[in-house]
Amino acid sequence: MEGGKQQGGFTLVELLVALAVAALVIGTTSTFILAWQSQVLADYTLAQQQNDQRYALHVITHHLRRARNIQVERSGGVTAMLLTLPNGSLLRIGHSERLETIWLHSANHPICSHISSMQVDVGSLPLVTIRIVSSSQLPGSRRGLPFELVKQVRLRNYAGR
Repeated sequence: MEGGKQQGGFTLVELLVALAVAALVIGTTSTFILAWQSQVLADYTLAQQQNDQRYALHVITHHLRRARNIQVERSGGVTAMLLTLPNGSLLRIGHSERLETIWLHSANHPICSHISSMQVDVGSLPLVTIRIVSSSQLPGSRRGLPFELVKQVRLRNYAGR
């Protein structure tokens, strides 16, 4: 090429092919990242619910061990335990099926949510069996549900009926 200069660079076709390959790589990578992020969120939500449920069971166990007496009331989708404490005061712990919440004192003091049922067996006092079952659906989580915790607690200060 006499008199003409040879210019370096990419042709339009080469640039379009590079752009298509880059878009494919970025699209595939972002799909995997979004799926991974969704899974991490679901695992965190499930772990948090299990932790909240264990905490609620711990609170219930703490108060049951101190109780001198227990009465269980069931009505209108609410299960409530009325505990008589050693100092003579009364403590109410309950579960509302409609709100799916375990509460302390009243429904205004929730200690755990997303609970579909709480069962209390006082058939062999001073031994009490508590069974807490989580909701079958949690926001962001589709697996591992429902799960349940069961614990037997001995009323240490049981005074009889």
